[in-house]
Amino acid sequence: MAYSMEDYKADKAALDAAKQELSCLVVGEGTGRCSIWQGEYARIAQYFAIKNQVDETIHYGDAVKRVARMFMAISTAKRIGGFDCNIYEAILAEVEKKIKSMRVFKRRAKIKCFAPREHRQPCFCARVQAIEAAQSIASSGAPLDMQEELQAKVSGALILDKEFEDNEQQLAQ
Repeated sequence: MAYSMEDYKADKAALDAAKQELSCLVVGEGTGRCSIWQGEYARIAQYFAIKNQVDETIHYGDAVKRVARMFMAISTAKRIGGFDCNIYEAILAEVEKKIKSMRVFKRRAKIKCFAPREHRQPCFCARVQAIEAAQSIASSGAPLDMQEELQAKVSGALILDKEFEDNEQQLAQ
């Protein structure tokens, strides 16, 4: 499954909570607030697993153990030492880099169907259907009231297509 925007937001929130808890742990005021993020921490640790390309197996090596132990200490400990804090800050920086590298969200290019018959690949979008319907309405010998009704349906289809396109853009952002 691909890395989604929701995964990124959850991972970023969990990582920010770990960074905030780290300074509290050094002072000795660890409260275990990060324990609610343990599911996200387990998923983040799995990002450091190595996948074998030959037999499609996943190997959880030292990197996964190191990140998982760090998150376990941050979410359960009451106090950590200064040396551990420095090590954990470095690991959190690595984790943040890894998460940022995974956040490649691609958008498909929109096809503008002003000349749908000239595309290399045939286009079957709502605009093409509306254009074909408008052409058939204009060339048909239907009564005037029937033509008006059909044109209203065509304009409604175009409006729905535009709203759908706007919703896609909002979800992508």
